[in-house]
Amino acid sequence: MNKKSFKNFFKPNRLQLLSIFCLLVFSGASDAASISGDIRRGNEFYKEGKYQNAAEKFNEALQKNPESDIINFNSGTASYKIGDFEKASEYFQKALLSEEPVLKQQAHYNLGNSFYRQAEGAGSANPQAALPFLEKSLSQYEEALKIDADEEDVKYNYEFVKKVLEKVKEQIRQQSGQCKKREKSDQSEEQEKSDQSEEQEKSDQSEDRKESGQNQDRKESDR
Repeated sequence: MNKKSFKNFFKPNRLQLLSIFCLLVFSGASDAASISGDIRRGNEFYKEGKYQNAAEKFNEALQKNPESDIINFNSGTASYKIGDFEKASEYFQKALLSEEPVLKQQAHYNLGNSFYRQAEGAGSANPQAALPFLEKSLSQYEEALKIDADEEDVKYNYEFVKKVLEKVKEQIRQQSGQCKKREKSDQSEEQEKSDQSEEQEKSDQSEDRKESGQNQDRKESDR
């Protein structure tokens, strides 16, 4: 599998984020207004496509309530949109602590998307690096399907990434085979050089013995 064909396996298709959560639950009322304001403004930025601004607002809210599964989810969606897939993965993993099935299912789904994008970032040049991200991505879709087995986007992405994973494994096997062939070829080349050197050494020794014999014959003749 060449680089071009491997790269073509990575397509966005239906790898999209689900709707951003707006519901907030606070254990105390002191910071509720401030956090609610940050989230509200973050949601507005998000809807306007200003994802960097949305991420900043969600992070401000997160500093005031770092354990909130919903704020972590929102921060993950914004981080994903600005291309920070590693950070998005961290937020979505925290959102998985939620006891709300719908939120948890969406967090699994988006975490699977984030891992997939990190695999995509590794690209065809480094399938070994892409492999663990693809495996993690597939695992997250499986978890999402355990919560809602009828979710079409999750099923689609699961099958899609499963195929990509098999292609990457095949590429790794091919590369491994090529490395073994090169190694065997190098060993054969080294052996050939060694054999040639040995033959040359034997030839030189034979020439030396022949020359020595001729010199001895000349000495006998001189007598």
